[in-house]
Amino acid sequence: MELLSWVIQVVEAESPIHKREVARRITEGAGLKRTGIRIQATIEKAISHGIKVKQCLQKGDFVWQSSVIPVRVRDRSGLDSKSKNIEFVAPEEINAAIIEISHALLTILVQTCLQHLAMMKPTLISLQVLLIIFVL
Repeated sequence: MELLSWVIQVVEAESPIHKREVARRITEGAGLKRTGIRIQATIEKAISHGIKVKQCLQKGDFVWQSSVIPVRVRDRSGLDSKSKNIEFVAPEEINAAIIEISHALLTILVQTCLQHLAMMKPTLISLQVLLIIFVL
């Protein structure tokens, strides 16, 4: 089934990806202007077949690679506005973005605290506050 191989190619490149985005990518790749109801249904059948033969997984409206891979936060700045819709971003990718941002902010906070601590005479209280920040 050639359509299934196209589905798998899209999923392997962009997992996790919304099933409507899979259909849109295949439609555009085939040179068609829009994804109609019948095309969408046919591609969803191919996705279902891919799940049945364990070539991909589906969680909610998102299609995933069959192998376990860590979720990566993708840069969507080069995509068209349709693909930037938040409903096309898997909750797991949103969570990964929150963790990345939190880590970056915590790193900045720790660096700033250390710079301020280096400029002043550390007292027992300031060291306790710094310890509390590191523990949190």
